[in-house]
Amino acid sequence: RRPPPAAPKAPEPPPASEGDDSFRSPDAEDGFAELRGFCDGLAPPNDAEFAARRRLLAEFLRARDLGAWVGEPGPNVAYLWGAELHRSERPILCIVRANGTSTWVVPAFERSRLAPLAGPDTEVIGWSEDVSPFETAALSPSRRTLLDGDMRLWVAEGIGRAVRGRTFAGDDPVRAARMVKSPAERALLDRANRATKAALDAVAERLEPGMTGEDVARLTHAALGAAGLERTWVLALVGPEAAYPHGTRSVHRIEPGLPILVDTGGRLHGYHSDITRTFVLGRPRADVAKAYETVRRAQAAAIDALRAGVTGAAADALARDLLEQAGYPGGFAAMTHRLGHGIGLEGHEGPYLVGTNHAALPAFATVSVEPGIYLPGRFGVRIEDIVEIREDGAHVYGPRARPL
Repeated sequence: RRPPPAAPKAPEPPPASEGDDSFRSPDAEDGFAELRGFCDGLAPPNDAEFAARRRLLAEFLRARDLGAWVGEPGPNVAYLWGAELHRSERPILCIVRANGTSTWVVPAFERSRLAPLAGPDTEVIGWSEDVSPFETAALSPSRRTLLDGDMRLWVAEGIGRAVRGRTFAGDDPVRAARMVKSPAERALLDRANRATKAALDAVAERLEPGMTGEDVARLTHAALGAAGLERTWVLALVGPEAAYPHGTRSVHRIEPGLPILVDTGGRLHGYHSDITRTFVLGRPRADVAKAYETVRRAQAAAIDALRAGVTGAAADALARDLLEQAGYPGGFAAMTHRLGHGIGLEGHEGPYLVGTNHAALPAFATVSVEPGIYLPGRFGVRIEDIVEIREDGAHVYGPRARPL
């Protein structure tokens, strides 16, 4: 069995609100009992799925007359083995050979701890600190070695010396394979994003005038944790802060009529969620309501247009054109970022919904669709959902955003 990943540190709560004592900062332990168990009952991909992924990589190598693929701990290695390890100055090399066998080359003092990574097609060997790990890997210089695209430069150089320069870093077959999600992966992404939406609905019911973005973030972390998500993160922007997609250092308090933008997510068995909702307490101002409905319509149109074969550039252009037709500045003036990104073992991964991506989207890719309008000095609005690309359209994970 694979060793479990190290337990993540719980996020430190931000400091309590100061100044206006008309609002008591929320206790992160309060409530959210209704979310308990939301993520129960789902398992990560099993060992058979990981082994099948390594076999496909070996087939890729044989077809191109490559001897081996080498990577370091990171999302691509997690995809192939299900193991999450940290990088350090002591390299860990993960090798898949064209003959279908695999090797982990690890620091000798870590070998006992990492021995459970061994299996029918995988060995774990240790390198002593008076010996080069790159020589220990025993890669053959007679055939080229494919280096993972996420590898650190100095590690790549060390492998290159060991195989007398017979390395190749052009293709990235693992990252390409990760774009197409398996049924197990799609189930985890669906549940994680539904859990995030349920958490945001619960938080919305607890918003009050006088709260700061920090207060909203604390509530949201608590809700996500109650729902069963790990390594949660929250970007909560109030009023003029939301005019900048990732916020500013200024502090604003919730007041009726102005938007509260919450962009948040977490992980379920390594797979990410990423949802954005914009709320208003009381009756929204007319300009806020118009911007929100424009963004909601642009998102709906983009989602309705998505299907296998559509390009990321086409989806991005469609949403951007609709914003301009509604009277907002064109190009990147009102929506200053791309329409979306892939999501899976990383919060941001391929494929991207952006003007430079003219590749056809594959079936069973999972992407965010997150148009926004940002008016500096005034406010910002964004709506984000995760969708699964299918041959006949796009399937949204969980309910879409409601009217403001």
